[in-house]
Amino acid sequence: MNHIKQAIRVPKVSIPNSSDPDRISLMQFWRDRNMDSQLLLDRLTVHNVSIFFAYAGYRLNLSANHISAGSGLFSLLALIAAATMGTDSATVPVLTIFALSHFSYMLDCADGQLARATGTTSPYGAFLDRAMDLVGIQLQYSAFFIFIYRYYMAAGSTFEAQLWLFGGLAFVFFYLARFTVWQFFLHLMPETYEDSKGAPNVASEILKGLIDHQVVVLTMLVFLISPMACLAIFTFQALLLCAIWLRYFKRGLQYTADTK
Repeated sequence: MNHIKQAIRVPKVSIPNSSDPDRISLMQFWRDRNMDSQLLLDRLTVHNVSIFFAYAGYRLNLSANHISAGSGLFSLLALIAAATMGTDSATVPVLTIFALSHFSYMLDCADGQLARATGTTSPYGAFLDRAMDLVGIQLQYSAFFIFIYRYYMAAGSTFEAQLWLFGGLAFVFFYLARFTVWQFFLHLMPETYEDSKGAPNVASEILKGLIDHQVVVLTMLVFLISPMACLAIFTFQALLLCAIWLRYFKRGLQYTADTK
């Protein structure tokens, strides 16, 4: 997800109205759309779309915090859809959960783009962005696994339902664990993040891409083609997240030991 929203306080500026000659242009938004984004996948795909949501929010006099809240709202709608939609077919519910989840992610990217373009970044905005990230991770992924559990239970396949439920719980747990420890590094060990801004590492980019939110959400659609392939991909991602979490945890222990 777009976690690199600046956490430093800068002078806030009022968003000019449509008649202001100093109004920020769409071209300015477009030029800076990838500011502070290191992940190649985001730079090539979602940021090229989310920038239009950021600009629309700017024209509507919305703040970045409003867009952050909207991201959380669409994640909640995904969970509601998973709990209420019919289980006769998986096609429409899975597509609905996917669409709501991906739209939420685009808003999650747009809030930072809007804040940076208007000079309204702040510690509170960074906090709200990360809080909504945690909400989105839990609600969107839980929504998918809850629906699949309901889908198999309705079909009388108890074993498959339980397999997906517990597998989903494991995936969400390791995703949240990895994200939380990464936040520790970002805030308490900023030099770790700064050191990563050098020349791109191909292996690192590939690993990051495999657990990127876009890839995880797209994995949901694989279920419509092959449920077993979808489960295999989620299992692989969970194992990869576990390995990254253990590596982060080890480095965190070393850091705390060195700073005593």
